[in-house]
Amino acid sequence: IQAWRDPLVAAVTPAPDSSGPAPDAITVEFTISVQPVGSEPVIAVAGADGAPVAGTVARSSGNAFVFTPDAPLAPGVYTATTFNVTQTTSMVRPFVWSFTVEE
Repeated sequence: IQAWRDPLVAAVTPAPDSSGPAPDAITVEFTISVQPVGSEPVIAVAGADGAPVAGTVARSSGNAFVFTPDAPLAPGVYTATTFNVTQTTSMVRPFVWSFTVEE
């Protein structure tokens, strides 16, 4: 029996506070199967200036989502946020992490 609880993030890529080449995608895996809530994206990515990065979000499995940027990420610091999912209850607060794209 699955325990009742809010969805928790199990893993993200790129890893928090990591540095490296531009990723082809940003992924989030939850500890349980989740459903998107509302019209806001499950994953949002912003550059160092706070401007949103254009891209698409798709479910890659019952408990994972992937954000694919419309264009390769330029060097710099990015902040990713995952939220807007539910299982038996909605996610309590956004999970936010940063990563750096190097040249």
